[in-house]
Amino acid sequence: MASLIQSILQQSLVTFRSDPASFSAQMTTLAGLVEKITAEDLNFDIAFASAPADSDPTIPVAPITYIHIFQDGVLSIGIFVLKADKTIPLHNHPDMYGLVKVLSGKVKIDSYSLNTTKTREITNQETTNVPEGVVPKNIFPAECNSSEVCDSLSKPCLLEPHNKNIHEIRSVDGAAAFLHVLAPPYAEAAAAAPEAAAKRCSFYAALRRLAPEVVLLQEIECPSW
Repeated sequence: MASLIQSILQQSLVTFRSDPASFSAQMTTLAGLVEKITAEDLNFDIAFASAPADSDPTIPVAPITYIHIFQDGVLSIGIFVLKADKTIPLHNHPDMYGLVKVLSGKVKIDSYSLNTTKTREITNQETTNVPEGVVPKNIFPAECNSSEVCDSLSKPCLLEPHNKNIHEIRSVDGAAAFLHVLAPPYAEAAAAAPEAAAKRCSFYAALRRLAPEVVLLQEIECPSW
């Protein structure tokens, strides 16, 4: 009998190779499998996530660790481990689908969408009114879809090309780890596109709130740790 992670891999390949008519049903099946996965299923020692940093302050410690499980031209699967109070900055997933399932600890996920009914209600004048000292370049409104704290009992969080495609993930009350399924993977998405630069991961800063559920974002350089 296949292990649960093998079943997730097999279903992921079926899902992301499926035709539009069957995609939704296949994604529902995949999400159901991902919801069941635990740290034990992956032989992941949750103590690794909360292991203390090296006592030598001169040795830099990565705030985030990625554990590779699988990648091909269709998808990638891996585990992200966040030290306490660390953040994967606000970033996008161009033309991608993704599933996030917490394995240990808790994470806060803030998700945004572009080009929605609510963002289209924002005028150009509102988007050019930026905080003092900010250059009005590469800025646009984004709808705040959700801000939720998830743990190992939570359902997987799904991101889609046009829904919740931009998000920030922060560990809450200690370290955390989550399984991450992404299709297509970043490297393959960039290589497959003639306009490769348009497929790279972009990072953003939230400048100000434009409406109760709309914020002004600006594309920025990759943040340094």
